Amino acid sequence: MTPRVSVVVPSYNNASFIEATIDSILEQTFEDFELVVADHSSSDGTWERLQRYGADPRVRLLRTDSGGGAPRNWERVTTAARGELVKLVCGDDIIYPDCLRLQVEAMDANPSVVLVAAKRDLIDARGGPVKARRGLAGLTGRHPGRVAVRRTVVAGPNILG
Repeated sequence: MTPRVSVVVPSYNNASFIEATIDSILEQTFEDFELVVADHSSSDGTWERLQRYGADPRVRLLRTDSGGGAPRNWERVTTAARGELVKLVCGDDIIYPDCLRLQVEAMDANPSVVLVAAKRDLIDARGGPVKARRGLAGLTGRHPGRVAVRRTVVAGPNILG
């Protein structure tokens, strides 16, 4: 059976964060999802920490050979996705428990929408807040792609979460 959402996690040397990332995904209130994690030849124990999730039927763990940089691992994990919708979560991010439910509801309510983004909090290596409610610089609601792309460029890096 095809899951509604594939949550994809490209990971590289995320041992300090990967368990919190995976736990936040597995604790979603929305249940029709698969989780695909691709570890890009980490050398910090990330792969070993991921093994505790391998028995969960929602989880697929993949390895990406070294080389090719981040694009290679992002391609690996998204190519493996089987869901109707894809949610990208980086290996050092956490999502709130209702994230998938709210984003799927937004997609369902607006069938022509191709991207849903949410505000999120940026934290440091100790879990302390760096910037709260980072997002598309005040852009809320439904907007044409051209407007969203312009706002993305103006807002700077790492705004989609």
